[in-house]
Amino acid sequence: MKSERLETYRFIHFATHGFLDETKPDRSGLLLSRAPQSSEDGILQIGEIMRLKMAADLVTLLACSTGLGKFVSGEGILGLTHAIFYAGARNVAVSLWNVNDSATAALLATSILLGSLRHPGRGLNSGQLFLGTNARNRLELSTVILLIVSSFTPA
Repeated sequence: MKSERLETYRFIHFATHGFLDETKPDRSGLLLSRAPQSSEDGILQIGEIMRLKMAADLVTLLACSTGLGKFVSGEGILGLTHAIFYAGARNVAVSLWNVNDSATAALLATSILLGSLRHPGRGLNSGQLFLGTNARNRLELSTVILLIVSSFTPA
C-alpha cells in the first residue's frame, strides 16, 4: 500500500481500524493487514499517508474517529483528514466517533450501487435514505454519521 501508485484511482476506500494520538498527531494512522514475512509494520501513519500521491475525487475512511485530530492555530485540525488532503484527495469521508462496521459497510456499498458517489454528499445521503426504509437498518444507521470534508482550492 505504501508504495502503490494511487493517483490513477478516483475513489479509494479504507475499511479498517484507525487510531488517533491527539498529543502527537503524526503517530495516528490506519491499521492494515500485514503479509507474513513482510518487513512492513501494517500501519499507515500520517507521515506515510502524506507521502502518497493521490488524485482521488473521494477517499473514504471507514474507521472510528477518523475525522478527529489536534487543533493547531493557523493550521486547523491535524489528523488523518489533513494527511489525505496533503496527499492530493479532493474529498474525504470520515467519522467523528465509533462506527458500526456492518452498517457502515452497507451504507458505502448502497451508495456505490446507487451510482451517486460522483457527488459524495448526495451519494451518502441517497444511501442513508434507501437503507433507512427498514426499521432495523435505521437503528444501525443511527450510529453511522460520515462527514464529507472537501478541500479548498482558491480560484
